[in-house]
Amino acid sequence: MKIYLTCLCYIITMVSCFGPSTESKAPISEERPTAKIEFERTKIFLKNVRKGEIVEGVFRFRNTGAGTLYIEYINPDCTCTAYEVSSKEIRPGQDGWVKLVLDTQDKLPDTRINAVVRTNTTEKFHRLVLGVNIIE
Repeated sequence: MKIYLTCLCYIITMVSCFGPSTESKAPISEERPTAKIEFERTKIFLKNVRKGEIVEGVFRFRNTGAGTLYIEYINPDCTCTAYEVSSKEIRPGQDGWVKLVLDTQDKLPDTRINAVVRTNTTEKFHRLVLGVNIIE
């Protein structure tokens, strides 16, 4: 019984010494500079394109934020559309571009291709539209 009481006293002492602190701790605010992407335009419409032509739409943008902008991926909604990007890493104040390249062969007269650009900005996803009016 003596050992039981000794163990109980030891446990109570340990819990009281290492229990939750009553001190108020201020939250640590560790804000990182954020990137911000601003496109000149997010929609490009090309008129009177001959069927079978390969057309390009260049979407220019600027990183207007304080942090480095990272282009994580670009996903066109059609395998007929290729893409290029100036750089996947854009420093604050720098410009960049995304180019969509579309093969108009086997496309309807009014075709619109969407591409999703994922970035490390507050708004993660950005939609670009390349529209083409195809003539015979």
